[in-house]
This record gives sequence, C-alpha cells and structure tokens, in this order.
Amino acid sequence: MVAFTYRNGPSGFRERKHKLKITLDLLRAKGAWDDFLAFFKATWGETAEYQKVLDRLAGKPILIEDDERNYKWALMLISKVGADEHAVKKISAAPRSRHLFAAGRLILKTDVSILGHILAADDIKALAGVKAGGGIRAWERIDVAGKIEAGEGIKADYAIKAGGGIKARERIQAAAAGIETGGGIEAGWGIDAHWGIEAVLGIKAGGSIDAGQDIKAGGAIEAGRAICVCGGINAGRGIESGTDISAGEGIKAGGEIKAGGGIEAGFSICCENSLSAKNRIFAGTYLLRLPENHERQIICLQLKSGTVAYGELIETSKTNAVQGV
Repeated sequence: MVAFTYRNGPSGFRERKHKLKITLDLLRAKGAWDDFLAFFKATWGETAEYQKVLDRLAGKPILIEDDERNYKWALMLISKVGADEHAVKKISAAPRSRHLFAAGRLILKTDVSILGHILAADDIKALAGVKAGGGIRAWERIDVAGKIEAGEGIKADYAIKAGGGIKARERIQAAAAGIETGGGIEAGWGIDAHWGIEAVLGIKAGGSIDAGQDIKAGGAIEAGRAICVCGGINAGRGIESGTDISAGEGIKAGGEIKAGGGIEAGFSICCENSLSAKNRIFAGTYLLRLPENHERQIICLQLKSGTVAYGELIETSKTNAVQGV
C-alpha cells in the first residue's frame, strides 16, 4: 500500500563532501528563538555546521533540566532551517547520545534503542528495529525493517512503514500518505493517516482512528473514540469504537461490531457476530452513485442494540442467510 521511492537511485542516498553550515544571520532571518541564538553565538560564534549543532544538542546534558530544552531547540531548528537534502547520518552501532538528531536523512544499520527523541529533517530508514523513550519524528518518510516503538508520538510528514509492529504512547500520524505494518498498530492516543492504514495484526487506539482511504487489519480494530474512514473498513476480527463508526464505503468484520455512538457506511455493513450501536445505523449512503440493493444490506448474526435508520437488516440467526458484502 505504501510505496517508497528515494532520490538518487535505489540505494537511496547520495552524500556531498561539503556539509551545510548555518549562520547567526540565517537563524535570525528564520526567526530562531533568542535563547538559542545566545547559545549558538556563545558556543560557535557566527557560523557552524548544521549537523554538528544538532549533535551537540543530542548529547547528554550537564544539567538534566537542559535535556528538554535541547530537544525543543533541535525541533525548532529543524522546523525553521529545514533539511540538508544531501546530508546523511549513519548509525552502525548503539548510539551513546541522549537523542538522535539528523540534518538530513537518518540511516540506522542496527537495532537502535535510545532514551530520548529521534528527529530527522528528511527520511528515517532503519534496517532493524527502532525504539525511543521519547518521540520519533521525520519530515519525510519513516521506513523500518523491524518494529517501531516510541514513549511519546510517532509522526512522518509522508508515510510510515514497518516490517514489525508500530507502538506509541501518544499519537501515530502519517500526514501525507499511509501507515503500513507487518505486525499490529497500537497508539495511546489517536492514529491518523492521510491515505490508508493496513496491519497484518490488529489496530488499537486510545483515541480516534482517521484515514483518508481504507483501513484493513488481520485482527481487531479498536478505538477509544471514533473511527472515521473515507474508504472501507475490513477487520479479520471485531470492530469497536467508543463513539461513532463512519466509512465512505463498506464495513466488514470477522467478529462483532460495537459502536458507542452511531454507525454509517457508504455501502453494506457485514459482521459474522452481533451488531450493536447506541444510536442509529445507516448503510448504503454513498453519494457518488445510487447503491444497489445488496450494497444497502446490514448483515449480522443478531442486532443487539441500535436503530436501523437506512438499509435492509438481515439477521443470520433468524434467516440463515449467506453472509457477504
């Protein structure tokens, strides 16, 4: 679902000999914070190599209270200066720094577990697993062969892809594309993808799950709040939300479907177990064309609760109907 292409050929990365330097004048023009400007001038004077500045901020601070300040400075610096498109920071052994900050692309050639945050002004590409006590943030893609785990949030301005599972204590977000994993997805807060979300195992969020295309999971899909999808929802097991479930196309579950609010689907709703909702249920509300009769069906073993406001209810425990969407 998520296609990754890298500039400069399949190897992905081309380095240049001369590293990008930043100056006090540039930082002032970009609106850098006054306290950072004072620190920059006291440490390097008028100019310094971009990556070396980030490496200094990533190191273990002398005072523990400086740690969060250094992270916020690095986040501010990358946000304002942007990426050095030819810069590559490669990690081949366990890092000793508190954080990992990259002025361009970040390549992790081994399993990485770090106490602090991971920031990359461009892509993050890992050949194994990645674990951070803080957040993981890439201003382009995150592409990890193993598992991704963060003590805070995980965000990519483009797509997120992992060969293993994806787990974050806070939000997981792919701002311009999709999220794909060979394992499960678990977020303490919400999960948000501009395109689709696909997991071989289950998907679980403490908050809402939002996707611009389909959501597909080999296991269950659970959200503490709403599930809102522009495409369809397909779960190998059950689907459960704390509030509404809304899909622009069909909804299909291998288990039960439970909604703390209402349920709306552009096409049919089908589950192999019971169906329950606190409010109304709609099937066949697709606006771009008139759904056919079978696309307005609500098929379940039993309707436990909720009012069918639009669509044809088929309870298989009563009719022995063949289930399908």
